[in-house]
Order: sequence, then C-alpha cells, then structure tokens
Amino acid sequence: MVFLYREPSIVKIGHRIRKVRKQMGMTLQELSRKARVDLATLSRLENQRMTGTLESHVKIARALRLGLGDLYQEFAGQRVPSCSKGPVYRLHHECVPLAPGEEGEIQKTGRGTERLVWCLEGEVRVKLGRGVYRLLKGNSLSFKGERALLFLNRGHIPAKVLHVWGILSL
Repeated sequence: MVFLYREPSIVKIGHRIRKVRKQMGMTLQELSRKARVDLATLSRLENQRMTGTLESHVKIARALRLGLGDLYQEFAGQRVPSCSKGPVYRLHHECVPLAPGEEGEIQKTGRGTERLVWCLEGEVRVKLGRGVYRLLKGNSLSFKGERALLFLNRGHIPAKVLHVWGILSL
C-alpha cells in the first residue's frame, strides 16, 4: 500500500475534499459514514496532517460523487514524499476511454511502481501477465506495476478506466 504524507510544496488534497464536502452541505461525520473512512483520518486529511492512501481516496471520491481524477487533477506528476526518509512517489493518472471491441495497452513501468485500475463506466477486461480480470463499473484492481497491462472492452457499450500509478523516485 502506498501512503502519502504532507509536504508544503504539493497541492493539498484535503483542501479539495473539504471544499467539495462543504459545497454539498455534508458534515465530516456524514462523509465518514458514506465513505467508510474513519472520522479521525478525514480530519487529518482536511487539516493537512496527511494525504491518505489510494484506497481512502477512492472511497472519499465515491462518497463525494467525484471521479478519482478530480481529486488528483491538481497534483498529478508532482512529488509526494512518504513518511520519514523513505522513498518518494510521483503520482500520475490517466483516463482511458475504450469503444466496444477496442483494446488499449499500457506499458510496464519500473520497479517500485504501485498501480490502481478503476472501471468508471462499462465493463473491462484487464490482462495482467497471465491473468485476466473482469472489472465492472465501480470495481478496481491494485498491483505492483512492473508488468505491462492490456485493457479490453468486450462489451457493447463504451467503457472508461481510470489508471493511477505512483512511481518511486529515489
């Protein structure tokens, strides 16, 4: 699991969460319940004590009726340090639209990369090494990113996949 911690130079995801939550007229307690994220974690996020995990971001985005990319929009590609003097991850994301019958290949990344694939619309098959995983809308898959992957839309309607990855920068 990739943990993201605060750093003065990066855009604060907590500001984005608080802004959207308040625009929706939602209390922190309501967001905690809807997202199934601990109230203390949400408080730390909004008060810039931490930026959370990819898993918590997915849950919060769903509860706020946002795409995960909307949370990451402002800091994709910026350096995000880990706690202590450990590794630093550079976060990236892309939305991959797939027409019916279309395939999309994503090249493998270097060692130390963490990836998340989340099906936003339709149904997608994700070929990862020898395995093939079926993702329906709302399903996700996380894994180490050393392998290439292939997205396949075998359905009759367009599909859309959010691909998020963190690249280790030493």
